[in-house]
Amino acid sequence: MHGKKSEDVLKQLNVNPRYGLRAEEISSRRIKFGANTVDRTRQKSLFLRVLGAFSEPMLLILCFALAITLGVNIGKFVRTGDGDLTECIGIFTAVALSVTITVVMEDRSQKAFELLRAVSDKTVVKVRREGEITLIPQSEIVVGDVMILESGNRVCADGRIIKGENLAADESSLTGESKPRNKRAGAVVDDNAPLADRINCVYGGTLITSGRGEAVATAVGNGAEMGKIAKELQIKNKISSPLSEKLDRLGKAVTIIGGIAASAVFVVSLIRLIIAGNANFDTVQEIFIGSVVLIVAAVPEGLPTIVAVSLSLNVMKLAKENALIKKLVVAETAGCVSVICSDKTGTLTQNRMETESVFDANGKKTNKLPKIIHDNIIFNSVLSAAEEKGNLIWAGDPTERALVSAALGAPTEKINALRAGKKVAEREEFTSDRKYSSVKIREKGGFRTYYKGAFEKIAAFCGDGAGISPQIKKEMDLCVKNARRVIAFAHSDGEGTVFDGFAALTDPVRPDVKKSVELCKKAGISVKILTGDNAQTAFAVARELGIANYENEVITAAEAERMDDGAFSAALKRVTVVARSTPLLKLRAVNLLKSAGEVVAVTGDGINDAPAIKQADIGIAMGSGSEIAKEAGDIVLLDDSFTTIVKAIFFGRNVYANFQRFIMFQLSVNFSAVITVLAALFFGLKSPFNALQLLWINVIMDGPPALTLGFEAPSGELMNDSPKKRSDNLVTKKIAARILVHSLYTSAVVTWQALTDFMRVPVEENASVVFSLFVFFQLFNAFNSRQVGSQSIFRGFFYNLPMLVSFGAVTVLQVVITQFGGGLFGTVPLSFESWVKTVAVSSTILLISETSKAAYRILLKVTGKTARPLISVSAAKR
Repeated sequence: MHGKKSEDVLKQLNVNPRYGLRAEEISSRRIKFGANTVDRTRQKSLFLRVLGAFSEPMLLILCFALAITLGVNIGKFVRTGDGDLTECIGIFTAVALSVTITVVMEDRSQKAFELLRAVSDKTVVKVRREGEITLIPQSEIVVGDVMILESGNRVCADGRIIKGENLAADESSLTGESKPRNKRAGAVVDDNAPLADRINCVYGGTLITSGRGEAVATAVGNGAEMGKIAKELQIKNKISSPLSEKLDRLGKAVTIIGGIAASAVFVVSLIRLIIAGNANFDTVQEIFIGSVVLIVAAVPEGLPTIVAVSLSLNVMKLAKENALIKKLVVAETAGCVSVICSDKTGTLTQNRMETESVFDANGKKTNKLPKIIHDNIIFNSVLSAAEEKGNLIWAGDPTERALVSAALGAPTEKINALRAGKKVAEREEFTSDRKYSSVKIREKGGFRTYYKGAFEKIAAFCGDGAGISPQIKKEMDLCVKNARRVIAFAHSDGEGTVFDGFAALTDPVRPDVKKSVELCKKAGISVKILTGDNAQTAFAVARELGIANYENEVITAAEAERMDDGAFSAALKRVTVVARSTPLLKLRAVNLLKSAGEVVAVTGDGINDAPAIKQADIGIAMGSGSEIAKEAGDIVLLDDSFTTIVKAIFFGRNVYANFQRFIMFQLSVNFSAVITVLAALFFGLKSPFNALQLLWINVIMDGPPALTLGFEAPSGELMNDSPKKRSDNLVTKKIAARILVHSLYTSAVVTWQALTDFMRVPVEENASVVFSLFVFFQLFNAFNSRQVGSQSIFRGFFYNLPMLVSFGAVTVLQVVITQFGGGLFGTVPLSFESWVKTVAVSSTILLISETSKAAYRILLKVTGKTARPLISVSAAKR
């Protein structure tokens, strides 16, 4: 419709602009063109949400393990009448806990998000129908309605302007352009003109900032520009989170290792049966079942529970920090973010004009407005104080709001009193063609005319700038270079025009952003600005925040669109600002960054940000932003603070570290148990543990000692580390080495005690000592697992009180089981000397771990590679 004259559009829609629509037309137009409502994504049913939670890789492996274990025990029960379902119950409990926590937490977040939605179909708008201006709910607007546009009104449908007077609209939520766009009813633009250049149209979701006018509705609901974007967001793309990919790889690796160990056990046992002459169907079946159970034992079934618990705790922490997380896994993905693609207007800046500085007639910067400029601002504006939700606000053009705020401060009725004593003889309002405004005031003994507007226009009134000092021009050029908007002032008392000075206006950056950007850079996270604003303004903001230092770090959408994907992907490695970005270009940039292995977070508040927010690994919407952006986002920042993003990354990194702690502990238990069983088989010993003892070990592995690793306070080194890449594994080479060393050491000592009784305990106590020795090895190893890196476990030792309590409780229970549980667990009471030896020997695993880490820290210090933590452990705990 922007490529046609307004008369042709009215004719095409069969609308009389002076009369509007007839009542009998409304229903037929709604049927033909649709209702003015945007279809929202239907929420998944409880069944589908549960099914979705089951789709996580580790849960699928556990379900497979549950099926095998259940089948084996049913077969055993049928054959012998003796089946043990305790392992089945343990696996089922772990799966059920994980699914329940995930579904409940995401349901709570979704309900909170529903309450956050601010747009209501009950909002009323002015339209002309049957020759009368009437108020109707915005949902009742149909194509062909003549909408009345007034300053301060939100546009509720796309429309072609048919009448306008000084009309301007803030379209930043749709185009990213920070300055209001002047509108002209008589203009006809090219059919292929981008949204930002369609000066003869208005769009749903934008705001009228000044003037008045009328527009005929040309598209509503899903057919409007906002609706089209919303519809695109409903297309479901299969996007796997980095955590899912890592758990998938871990699950496959553990299954393969367990399969190899089970195969080894089966082969060795089969050879021994053949040599002993005992090979038959029953004995071969028994060792086969035992081998299958070994595969199940290798799977860390507590991992899904610790994942769900850790993520839930993180979601609750971030909720207190004003971050509403809609999907649980996002709480961890935040810790892996390597690139943040941010919108500028409303995200990095405050999306409001502010008078930054004022210069007098001599070019001197002044903290106090000269009276002549103060009076110019008061009288030469049509701004007024209006009431909104019980509060006074400045209603009108953003530039005038900034100037009047500088003159009078907070909105006040005082402006009316100041104007009351002056009689306006003549007024010229600002237009895009005129580029200035003026007002002629009757003064005592004559008239005074005030002028304000573009510097070149005001300078022309003052003798073509001949009387303007060089200092003024120098300061003005500097302001323009820094992308400040310059408004000049002059006055005339009838004998020539005098230049009075100028004001520099800006959309100020949010006060917390610069420090947050610095933290991101120190944490190895790249921050890029993808904005619909022009290159000069975007670069000025980027330079102020330390995101860009050189102009060659900025490219425009036009330049990017001329590049193929390879060239654009290469450019994104050096470019930090993409100006005049369109929604499609933002989406393309996000996809290329992800293809390069980056974990991408996209922040924004506008409708134009929504597609990229949806496609990103983490979409972050501002709480004050558009509903479409919030619908697309994974996280909604209730305080609009960029700092909250950094907190989410910090907490997310701790969640990732907690997963690594838990996995290191659980795999150490699993592998040491498997190696011990294999060693006993190799040396011809009977199994070192009976069924109930194995169950108790399993409780330790999956119970409180393991789960409390998820309560570890954030380490001071977290924001010193580089971001975890999408291709990185949860089990790093260092963690794998520690798992291997701890497992081999534990198994070697336990097997050596079973073989030789090197601890010199009574013969009848040896089996119970072997059992207790293995348990205490795991308890002490849980403390080793508290530090994934090279830091000592004694640093911040008392911060995780739940773990200390669980250690004490399990120690007491182990003593009780051993001393008094002989009938159930097959143990005998140990002497005090045996207990001392058991605890002393098992604690050596702490000595080995601490010694190796101390040696590593010394090596780092000698080579100069040690780094000072950004945040101390005590600060992290606070």
